Amino acid sequence: MSVNVSWLIDSTVAAKLVYAKNEDSLKKQLTGLNLITDLRTCGNLRAGDLVLIDYSLVKKMDERNAKSFFDTLADHECACAGVLNVGQLSRSSDFCKTAERYDFPVISFGRQYSLSDIADNLFRGILTSEMDVRKETQPKTRKKDAPNDINTFVEQVLLEPGDNPQNVKMLCHLYGFDISTPRICFVIQPELPENTSTQQIKRVHSMIWDAMDKAFADEPLKSFRLQYYNNLILFTFDDSYRLQSKALDSAKHLALETAKTLLNTDIRCHIGISKAYTGWDTIHTCFTQSLKALELGNSIHPEWTVYSYRDDDVYQFLINNLSREKLVSFYNESIRPLAEYDKENNTDMLSTLHMFFECGRSLSKTAENLYIHRNTMLYRMDRIQQILDVDLKKTNESFRIQLGLYIMHLIQCMD
Repeated sequence: MSVNVSWLIDSTVAAKLVYAKNEDSLKKQLTGLNLITDLRTCGNLRAGDLVLIDYSLVKKMDERNAKSFFDTLADHECACAGVLNVGQLSRSSDFCKTAERYDFPVISFGRQYSLSDIADNLFRGILTSEMDVRKETQPKTRKKDAPNDINTFVEQVLLEPGDNPQNVKMLCHLYGFDISTPRICFVIQPELPENTSTQQIKRVHSMIWDAMDKAFADEPLKSFRLQYYNNLILFTFDDSYRLQSKALDSAKHLALETAKTLLNTDIRCHIGISKAYTGWDTIHTCFTQSLKALELGNSIHPEWTVYSYRDDDVYQFLINNLSREKLVSFYNESIRPLAEYDKENNTDMLSTLHMFFECGRSLSKTAENLYIHRNTMLYRMDRIQQILDVDLKKTNESFRIQLGLYIMHLIQCMD
């Protein structure tokens, strides 16, 4: 994506052309922005950059410094130079004379315009230019399910890891996506038959958004929402999300309230919830976690409708870092003897062990939840430890067995 250098001079920002040898030099393509604050470290430049430098540095430049500066710009194929906070820049200065020899356009910006003003205006121009090209080249007929314009944001920000900061920040600004406030991502997938018509899909989506609006009534939050094919995507923003526990409680409440509202309709949906993040470089991670929460949640908790990445992060870690062979090996060396004992003796020791960990390793609470006498509970736990050859009072052995239970459940879902 790019615009010509000449676009800046004609734009709403008060950019003033100080020097350009001819019109061809103004046709260079601008693709980004870079700010230099120290002439000794100005090598981190890219082709097509508008390179900004403060007037205080320009005033200190002699012919040698100016030559070194424009050498660097030429080597990196930058598009033009911009001078910030300019009162008046003389064309007879060493800076402008050197620019003339290198045929580099020079533009000045008055003190009333900040760096963010210039960046916003440049990126708006770039995106407008890109949209104009798309309109010119877009076929007159489109598939019924082709993405609409808002999906530029999905395809270039949510679906990509965000290795182009300027492009991501530009799109966030243009679409009104807040990168400074902690956020959570929800992905809502309605259950729809294959032959569902476009009108029916729109009706379902509208009813889901209405249900979410009702859930938000008691907890108004800043939000960003969009649709991508059959997925509804919602980001909510709140400073309280700086605590992951607070973020998770709030997100699950909203999702469960939405699902509860939809119970009174014929609509069924599944909702994936990410962990909380801030900044431009975590938007992709936030969105991806919601999708992973949905994918894994459907397998591990088929009876649920709301799935949180943080609730299942142990499962996510295991899937992302261990092969099936390693998972099976760990299961064999930890939990398998107890599973085989249950099968051979028609007992349910695994459920007892699972409840023991769910109750924080409290024997009394476990016995209460299982509706058995405490002495029966003591007997079962002794027998379990004999079968597994472990001492669950030891932290490392207790952790290994608990992890084995996670892996057993995961393997069962994968099968």
